[in-house]
Amino acid sequence: MKIFTRLLDILNIHPDENQRWTLTTLFIVGLLDAYVGPAISKAWVTELPAEWLAFQSLVYSVVGLFIGMIWKGWVRRWAVRWFTVLCIVESAAGFCVSMWLCFVEYDVWVLAVACLLYGTLVSEFIGKCLMTFRPKLWNEKGREVYDNNNDVVCGIYCIVGYVCALLFMPSLKVAMFVWGLCCAIDNIGWLVVYHRNRERFMEIDDKELSTN
Repeated sequence: MKIFTRLLDILNIHPDENQRWTLTTLFIVGLLDAYVGPAISKAWVTELPAEWLAFQSLVYSVVGLFIGMIWKGWVRRWAVRWFTVLCIVESAAGFCVSMWLCFVEYDVWVLAVACLLYGTLVSEFIGKCLMTFRPKLWNEKGREVYDNNNDVVCGIYCIVGYVCALLFMPSLKVAMFVWGLCCAIDNIGWLVVYHRNRERFMEIDDKELSTN
């Protein structure tokens, strides 16, 4: 334990109790994503027309703008209250899609359309919830430490993951399977943090709701 603590000090990673959960999940998922990402990205870009990529980006932009405009009052309260369900739906959708593509029938359009649907209808709300949670857990100085921890961990898993991809590039089927596992565990860290602090999140949210 002392060796691990010393290693964190050398890397300038200083997580509190909450961020230990999010950083652990971030590292595991990020490492696997970095490893399989190039194989999936190649298939994605090669097999889909440029028009779809433009359309997808446009849809994400429009949905992001719309959710940002309505992110207040009952919408915000509903998303925070149903955060667990949103995370489960996102993880289940990604996992089921990847398993279908891996073991039943591979079709890049299934992947593209499914990611677009749950990415805009679910993932956008999850991202907004995390935006709401962070300032309630960490003050200005704490956010600086939080962001730096994330940056360092991101740098580590990217270096390790991409080096592994260069040396042992996975097949597309293996990449899809690993991506499915990533989807399944992606939200575990924040789910733990959410349930550890749910009363704080909801109490503050109720007070803010009354002012909207």
